Amino acid sequence: MFKYKDYIFGSSLHIGLILFFGLVIAVLTQIPFAPPLILHPLFMTLFIILITEGVALLQPTSTEKEKKKGLKLHALVQGFAYVFLIVGFGIMVNSKMQRGGPHFASDHAKFGLTVFIYIFFQALFGITTAYFPGIFGSVTKGKSLWKFHRMTGYLFLVIVWVTAQLGIRTDLMKNFMPVPNLMAGHWVALVLVVIGIAGRVRIYKWGLVPNPHQHASQQDSSAILQYHEQQTVNTNETK
Repeated sequence: MFKYKDYIFGSSLHIGLILFFGLVIAVLTQIPFAPPLILHPLFMTLFIILITEGVALLQPTSTEKEKKKGLKLHALVQGFAYVFLIVGFGIMVNSKMQRGGPHFASDHAKFGLTVFIYIFFQALFGITTAYFPGIFGSVTKGKSLWKFHRMTGYLFLVIVWVTAQLGIRTDLMKNFMPVPNLMAGHWVALVLVVIGIAGRVRIYKWGLVPNPHQHASQQDSSAILQYHEQQTVNTNETK
């Protein structure tokens, strides 16, 4: 059941991300070439797509093998996302310094700064719980904290997409939008992404409800044990 739902919601997510990327590129191709104006939104768009994909990668994992593979891909994708964020953020800060413009004056800029600071602590927490859990007193305790990294990751993703929505509504993006009605496309992309991510959330991974996989495994183990016990009884009665 989970796999079928994951495919449906995963398709929604990827269609939304592709639409979002296409809408941004449609605007960037209309802007006269100026590195800060082109490269900042380009790198930040790549960051948004990768950071979203990085979260989605770990959503459907359930077996130990899937979790290990998912963690490796998650770390790789989020690492590239972080690089794109640093470059995109640095380009805009440098541009402001050269032009003598005010830093972090708009809501978009303030949210962008929040994202830049948030991701450092989010990444640090994730790396320590995943690769150095003993720092928290014991390996078991360290791994038990992973659910909090997962929860704060979803919160981070919300802030990232709020920042993105503010960014596509800046004067630059609106003035060079080839068709005014394209703004509606961003709402469609956002809805598709939200549906895709929300539909693949596993609440049990937050520790709020029992793990259905673990419950099913325990039921299977109990059934096997009962079977063997019954076989033993039957064998004894025969003797």
